[in-house]
Amino acid sequence: MAKWRSKPQDVDAFQILDIEAIPGQTDLILHLDNGIGRRTNPDMLRRCMPAVGDYLVVQRGYDFLKPRTLFYYQYEPLEGAPGTVQTPQSPGMQSNYPHRGGNYRGPRHGQKGR
Repeated sequence: MAKWRSKPQDVDAFQILDIEAIPGQTDLILHLDNGIGRRTNPDMLRRCMPAVGDYLVVQRGYDFLKPRTLFYYQYEPLEGAPGTVQTPQSPGMQSNYPHRGGNYRGPRHGQKGR
């Protein structure tokens, strides 16, 4: 089995402030923190039903939804970027890995992982 490492990507992300149902349709209108309303499509809703506080993430032209706790776990703000805000630490999703501020160094020789 080969091991792989994900490549970090810069993304645009907008927090969902309100969700509006469209009468007679399954699509939704997401009201985002940039002041724009964005209509969902069936592909977006297939993986995740959005809630207020979740994020719409745009990566290389592809839009997808991320639950708030997962978003804060997977992404960190780019320092100095326009619109950058401090993100709250999400309880229960804190990472022990050093690159995310934790101190986990892996199991010691001869020991099993946590």
